[in-house]
Amino acid sequence: MQAFYDLALYFFMFGFCGWACECIYCSLDQKKLVNRGFLNGPICPVYSFGGLLVVYVLEPVQDNIVLLFLLGMVSTTALEYLTSLTLEKLFKTSWWDYSNFPLNIGGRVCLLFSLIFGALSVVAVRLLYPPFAAMVGRVPAQVKPWLVWGLLAVFVADCAATVQAILTLNGKLAELRRITQELRQRLEALQGEALSIQEHLERFQADRSEKSAELRKGLEELAARWEAGKESVTQKFQHRRIMDAFPGMRSTKYQEQLADVKAAFVEFKNKKIKIGESEKKS
Repeated sequence: MQAFYDLALYFFMFGFCGWACECIYCSLDQKKLVNRGFLNGPICPVYSFGGLLVVYVLEPVQDNIVLLFLLGMVSTTALEYLTSLTLEKLFKTSWWDYSNFPLNIGGRVCLLFSLIFGALSVVAVRLLYPPFAAMVGRVPAQVKPWLVWGLLAVFVADCAATVQAILTLNGKLAELRRITQELRQRLEALQGEALSIQEHLERFQADRSEKSAELRKGLEELAARWEAGKESVTQKFQHRRIMDAFPGMRSTKYQEQLADVKAAFVEFKNKKIKIGESEKKS
């Protein structure tokens, strides 16, 4: 069991380092502090598995930096591709998109980040693993089980909370799609044009004809449900955190609704900023 405990501790160490790297990169890119993690806690599991992969699987080439770099680049790129594909299949959502980067494969991986991952593989093996091994070696054998099982319990709870939040978000998006479809059908029947929901509603508000008046109550109720559905998503911390961490996320099933929710999220953030600024002035 000691080997398992050591492996688990390395898992969390590499995951934490990956989370820190992602947060620093995204915070500098967005010019604000960002928790760039799929989970709530300071662990990026893909980096955890990537670290274990290059340390254990590539052990035979650890003394050859060139081979370590190349094989690390290939193996971690394959891991990122499979992670992107798996998450998309499970949650109907694409979490990152490299389509704007040259030499990308389906937007899931690209040459630039593959080169970065190759360099990080060398760093993980040559610079991080030796002090990690020394630290793990200094943990008393009787303490390791308590430490590992405690960390695993928190990690599993975090995974469960994150998965529940994503499934809840998808449920809200599915509800919004049903409302959107009904609202669009009724507005198109009334106005005879294929427009966005927002454009339809703006015309509807300006239309004071007798035909509009007959349908106004039912349509206003639908529009209110549409607005309330978007607002309910932005009120949940988990949903806000996910959208903040992955601004480029796309839904493969509910993209129109996700775009509406993200616009509402931006509006929500702008309101909070204005409130904060007015409170400072007062």
